[in-house]
Amino acid sequence: MSLTRPSPRRHGRRLVAWLLLAVIAVSWWAFLRPAPLGGPLTLITVTGVSMEPTMHTDDLAVIYARGDYVVGDVVAFRAAAVPGQDGSSAHVIHRVVGGDGDRGYAMRGDNNDWDDPWTPTRDEVAGRMILLVPNAGVVMRWISQPVHIAALLAGVATTLVLSGGNRSTTPPAESTKVSAEVAS
Repeated sequence: MSLTRPSPRRHGRRLVAWLLLAVIAVSWWAFLRPAPLGGPLTLITVTGVSMEPTMHTDDLAVIYARGDYVVGDVVAFRAAAVPGQDGSSAHVIHRVVGGDGDRGYAMRGDNNDWDDPWTPTRDEVAGRMILLVPNAGVVMRWISQPVHIAALLAGVATTLVLSGGNRSTTPPAESTKVSAEVAS
């Protein structure tokens, strides 16, 4: 059995793949890292009817933090004593209808005729909605259940165990040239 070095072309492809992976990882860390890890991105499953017809229960709102917000932006902020939440704080997703980041934004749900009692400041706003994915909140809620996480991890581990160790170390067979003489 002879061991051969990978060809320069294959080595180059591996290097490009690793560099691409590094660029993706650094970009994710800088721009798409979730808020619990200190990043600018928050995912919120919509509940309630205050933002209909723009948003519906079980839609997934992708929230991205930025410095300042303007009238018309749909933003998420944490509000204390949200109705229907047993007095605990929760994220509220409503539209900015006035105010500023220093004294507080005036907020209102699209389906409401009144302004919110909360006036979050720039520092209290989690971010502006950049994407709304209809019904994706159902998937997020399913994935966040511990039993489902365990089942997914067990499936991945099983797949890795069953597919690992089957790599062939023998080099591929050399192709042979077949020549045929044609009789005239």
